[in-house]
Amino acid sequence: MLSDPRIGLVGSLIAAGLGVLWFIALWLAGDEIWERLGDLQHAITYFSILLTAAGLVVSLLFRNYVRVKTDLLAGRDVLARWSVDPEEFAAFRPRADARDHSEKRSALILVLVLLALAFGAFAIYDIEAAPMMLSIGGGVAFLIILAYLWSNRIRRKHLTFRTGEVIVGRRGLLVNDVLHVWSGFFSWLSAASLEDGKHPMLTITYSYLARYGLQYINVAVPVPHDCIALAAEAARELNGASGGRKVRVNRVVGK
Repeated sequence: MLSDPRIGLVGSLIAAGLGVLWFIALWLAGDEIWERLGDLQHAITYFSILLTAAGLVVSLLFRNYVRVKTDLLAGRDVLARWSVDPEEFAAFRPRADARDHSEKRSALILVLVLLALAFGAFAIYDIEAAPMMLSIGGGVAFLIILAYLWSNRIRRKHLTFRTGEVIVGRRGLLVNDVLHVWSGFFSWLSAASLEDGKHPMLTITYSYLARYGLQYINVAVPVPHDCIALAAEAARELNGASGGRKVRVNRVVGK
């Protein structure tokens, strides 16, 4: 997350507040509202219930983000902290960009293949419904491709040098002013590994439960040569906290 989580917190509370205002209006002037809106009142009430519930849940999520970021900046529950200069970040960026792009491209291809198989099978099974099913499949594929292109744009923003500061905590990470949190609802840390070569890089993997199952996020973090020991110790601490697995730091010696 590149934007300030406090903006999300305020926005979600405002959304929840708008839903609550509707119920207050019903309580104060329910008969007048019914006379003006009729059955439309029920639709607005249903939407207000969803808006209030979603706003409160999302506000709790952003509240956790705010807490984690505040603690990271204040040095609380922090495992390691270092800074990367523009030259080091420029050397790190192409490698991180290529890795992330490759992972997302592979995921995109897999999803599109599964979509083609699923909707193609329906179309073959029912020839009459084939045009509709293929149209739906094409629409879903189009939205997925748009999401993929949007994620590429976000990745490029994340890999634009800003502060160069890296703060690794037990509950989250702040790298180049981009916040990652794995201590929220239905999210957890998976692993951490260190690649020690010409351009050392710490990779932290965390996952969260999304609509279509587990989603994994691999965060690449540049490490200056004089901070390798610090990054290795942070990786050990994170691995020790992720599921109680045997503590291990993977090192790949570069050329």
